[in-house]
Amino acid sequence: MAPFHVALIVMPALLLFALALLGGGPLAGVSRRQALLLFTTGVLSTLLAIPVELLGLVFSGVLVAMGAAFIPGGQAELASLALQMEQWAQLTPEALTPDILTTLFASPIVLAVAFLTLAVITPVVEEVLKTALLVGIGFRRRPRPLQAFLWGAAAGIGFAVIEGVFNSAASLTDTASWLAGVGTRIPATAMHAFTSGLVGLGWGYFWSGRKRWLLPLCYVAAILFHGLWNFSVIAVAGTQALLTLPRWLTGTAGVIGTLIVGGLALMALVGVIVVPISLRKRSAAAQ
Repeated sequence: MAPFHVALIVMPALLLFALALLGGGPLAGVSRRQALLLFTTGVLSTLLAIPVELLGLVFSGVLVAMGAAFIPGGQAELASLALQMEQWAQLTPEALTPDILTTLFASPIVLAVAFLTLAVITPVVEEVLKTALLVGIGFRRRPRPLQAFLWGAAAGIGFAVIEGVFNSAASLTDTASWLAGVGTRIPATAMHAFTSGLVGLGWGYFWSGRKRWLLPLCYVAAILFHGLWNFSVIAVAGTQALLTLPRWLTGTAGVIGTLIVGGLALMALVGVIVVPISLRKRSAAAQ
């Protein structure tokens, strides 16, 4: 199943990039060699992001634990979480199913660490590092905004493919879980392509010498979009695991979170295609 699993992650990603290139048209100026190079930079950026994000996770854990120690009931919650982790340490790897791991979100401490790490630290780290190698290449070749957006999208897709292959591997336990895991990677890939494209667009304007003020705004927009995405996903998973909350509250939070993720996914899918079309028309009008 492994080759088929990888193919179902890679093929939709390549199709999405092909649609973005089609939107850019002949003015895109992105060769196959350039696309492969930028895709590879996105793949390699995962090697930079993983250790930094692990450090962010440790930092979040320490910060939340220190805060919990000064909150009424916090020390008891820490002790309960430590006991649960000790019990899990005695289980075999096969026994640690995704359903069991999801119960971790029943702990407010784990939920706080997840929010701080995934909704704050991770978006900053990934949006900076996904396009870090692109920036190095761009200073030498100085692509136009349209080309820079597509370069960023290619790097984002490279990152998303590696993330998707490994993140959805945990769902290989059964067919239903696997299909669900693979299915969620399509909108996630669009999100990574769109946010990295925005960063690339900012650099494209910077290199063109006009509207350089858009560069920090593009970084902020990409980080906020990514952060809201992760926040909504965690909110859906976390509220469903908090069994102490009223059922209507968890249900409402789940619906709202799902609608937000769905809206962001639609924005990303449309944006990856529409932004190149808009930039192409502007480039054609300027000539």
